[in-house]
Amino acid sequence: MDDKELLKLLKAHEWNDVEFKQARQAIPKNAYETVSAFANTEGGHLVFGVKKEGSNFDIVGVLDVDKMQNEFLSALRQENKISQIIDVKEELRSIDEKDLLIFFVPEVSRFKKPIYLNGDIRRSFLRKGACDV
Repeated sequence: MDDKELLKLLKAHEWNDVEFKQARQAIPKNAYETVSAFANTEGGHLVFGVKKEGSNFDIVGVLDVDKMQNEFLSALRQENKISQIIDVKEELRSIDEKDLLIFFVPEVSRFKKPIYLNGDIRRSFLRKGACDV
């Protein structure tokens, strides 16, 4: 995803393959639900550092990029957090001097599904439009 695509998405809305999270200082608990949903559906981009204001999205940035990235990727490798290790790709983007963390979560093979959270298969999610269900 290049800067032009990202800015276009910010002017549009969340959909089945992109989710924005404020995540300025901490990882939102529901970020893991989005990872499960993307992995169980068709994959997608999870973007940290964007705040939803009504129907608009504002770039607020991530304060401590290294810490946030390390904590998030470490959690995704813990069996007690997520049922399978997912090969999440990450990139750092700066827009208007604000840092964004972008994670691409691929769809996993059908043999690894469902991806679920906290050791509880009932905590598996799917992506339906802009929602994790």
